[in-house]
Amino acid sequence: MRLRIVPVFFGLALMLAAPLATPSHAAIKIIVNDVPITDYDISQRARLITMTQRKSASIAKKQAEEELVDDQVKLAEAERVGIDVSKSEVDNAFNNIARNVKMSPAQLSKALRSGGVQPDTLKERLKAQLAWNQVLRSRFSGRIEV
Repeated sequence: MRLRIVPVFFGLALMLAAPLATPSHAAIKIIVNDVPITDYDISQRARLITMTQRKSASIAKKQAEEELVDDQVKLAEAERVGIDVSKSEVDNAFNNIARNVKMSPAQLSKALRSGGVQPDTLKERLKAQLAWNQVLRSRFSGRIEV
């Protein structure tokens, strides 16, 4: 009887572990406001930082973790005050970056992919930045005098 139970448990363990080995099920490293930040998210942001800011991998990884936490806090605050950044706003910002580096959006996406970064990594960063800018504008719009 014992011999039959062990293979069943072993089989179940293999079935449960197999999906976790895929990149889409990366290990959760940090949870911010009930939003998980995975190893994959951190590695993608670190690659983006390395590509754009020419920092070493160890510094980029630490900075990536900090930025991802900050981004989740900014997005949560934006949601709290009723600000929602649309996909078209993010796409416009992405297109502006492409234009500034004299590329088409498709070329920028290809350049990011060649560096091991998914374009959505940059778009998520842009979404947090746009949301935060709107939060600041709404909060201080009537208070700043020049």
